[in-house]
Formats: sequence, structure tokens, C-alpha cells
Amino acid sequence: MASPQIISERIQLNSTTLPASPSTLSTTPSPTNSPSYQLAISYVRSTNGGKSLLAKGRTKASKSYSSFFDEQGTMKQEVFELWVGELVEQGMDGKSA
Repeated sequence: MASPQIISERIQLNSTTLPASPSTLSTTPSPTNSPSYQLAISYVRSTNGGKSLLAKGRTKASKSYSSFFDEQGTMKQEVFELWVGELVEQGMDGKSA
């Protein structure tokens, strides 16, 4: 009788803010001159305490902060969650963005 395998999955999300480039700065905020939110995803699926690799993926993308906020400064939470969810799926599928 074979012993049951324990499969583990690890998803790691790292985020950072990328400043707007000095050449695009102006007094009026716009999507082209706002800072960007960068998200890096790494995914590992393994068994036997990490000894046998079953799947691995990474992806990284950035999007302007103005993509996630309206003119009044209210966060468009659904837009943000959809973007993060798509990146997690890409990382789990081993696709790079």
C-alpha cells in the first residue's frame, strides 16, 4: 500500500510602487503621469515536503494607480480584484505577463 502524498501549494505576492517618470510629471494628474502599482506573483506546487516539484510559475505586471481610482479618489475595488485575480491565474498557469 502506497503512502498518501501530501501536495502543497505556495503563492507569493510582492508589490511595490513605481514612481511616475519625471518626464511625464505635470500639475494635472492623469493615467500617463501617475505612479504605477507593480505586482509580482510566484507559484510553486510540490509534494514530499518540497522535494518533488509539480508546477512552478511567475508573472509580473504593473498598472497605473489611476486605473484603480475614479476622479473623486474612490477605489474601483472590482477592477483591482479582477486584475490581481488574472495575474494569480497567469502565475499558476506558468504564464508570464
